[in-house]
Amino acid sequence: KTFSLLPKLNRINHHKSRNSIDKTHTPTSAIANPIVKSLLTKYPPLSDGINVILMQVRFPNLAEYSGEWNPNTDERHGRGVQVWSDKTTYFGMWKDDMINGLGKMILNNGECYEGEFVNDKAEGYGTYVNNKGCEYVGSWKDNLMNGNGKMKWKNNNEEYEGEFVNGRMNGKGRFMFKDGSVYVGEFVDDKIQGKGIKTWPNK
Repeated sequence: KTFSLLPKLNRINHHKSRNSIDKTHTPTSAIANPIVKSLLTKYPPLSDGINVILMQVRFPNLAEYSGEWNPNTDERHGRGVQVWSDKTTYFGMWKDDMINGLGKMILNNGECYEGEFVNDKAEGYGTYVNNKGCEYVGSWKDNLMNGNGKMKWKNNNEEYEGEFVNGRMNGKGRFMFKDGSVYVGEFVDDKIQGKGIKTWPNK
């Protein structure tokens, strides 16, 4: 049986708004924006010595950003929230005009990733939940599941825990099937392949 779940977090880059001379700036405050205020409470400030200001920015592609801003480089920097025109929303940390650090990305179809980001990509440790009741908790690299993690298919009560490479089960792992049987062994590209042992529950 093949199990494939390639996260759609590459959408982050497709919706990314780069600097443009057409964008407009409007000063704001944490008190006036409750979402920004909650971010300032949830996340500590960057400790890089940069004196940021609070801004609201509307980009030419209709994406809107509210949060901390580096006035020296005219970039998103620190704690902020951005809403794209398709309603994809990101809450969390920015650095040098890119998503960096801890944050939460909610895609317009309801799928969500919360965890670590590096240069606009899910990288580090994080949790991904899709709109079909599947949840992954573990390591990420380059927007894909990479390293050790745990995947749960809640709609049919199946579960995998083990190694992932480029978004697929690869390496050693443990898979529990909905009938209660368990396979422990090797996987290749989401398929049971190689050495392993499968056991069945006592009837």
